[in-house]
Amino acid sequence: MVSPQSTPWIQVSRYSVQSAFWSYVPQWFPNAYLLNPFPRLAVDYDPVAHLNEIFTHPSTLASIPTTSQILRGHVDTLDTQINSLVARQSVADETSLERMIVVKAGLQDLFDRIEGVRGRAIATEDAITAMTADIKRLDATKRNLTLSMTALKRLQMLSMSLVNSETHYFQQIGFN
Repeated sequence: MVSPQSTPWIQVSRYSVQSAFWSYVPQWFPNAYLLNPFPRLAVDYDPVAHLNEIFTHPSTLASIPTTSQILRGHVDTLDTQINSLVARQSVADETSLERMIVVKAGLQDLFDRIEGVRGRAIATEDAITAMTADIKRLDATKRNLTLSMTALKRLQMLSMSLVNSETHYFQQIGFN
């Protein structure tokens, strides 16, 4: 028999126990309605009063062996049902524990992947920042080079113009 302390998760509804009880008590049994213990599950239950209700007359004492046999069968059936529920629950607990371990491992793997993606994202952001700085530096160098080339071309044009002007001036004054 299973102790109630070792199986606190088993909960049997009053309705299912009552229906199981009445499925084992034959309807032709004398005083069968008096065998129903469920209204008497109160704290002030008196088993002697209950037995006096079941066996109201000395002639009903002849049904004691039958009543006892029915109640023993009912207790055995309840024990079997409780044991099967306990076995099913322990298997379910083991399966749940295995699933929980698998889920925890999956979550750890997911967190590791997320951390890896985060690390790669930070490295990519740093690389992009460095490339952007290089591009800005190259743009500034290009702008400076373009301005220098423009200034040199203008200086060349000015010097050519000066040379042409001098040549033209010396030709006009007759100084060859």
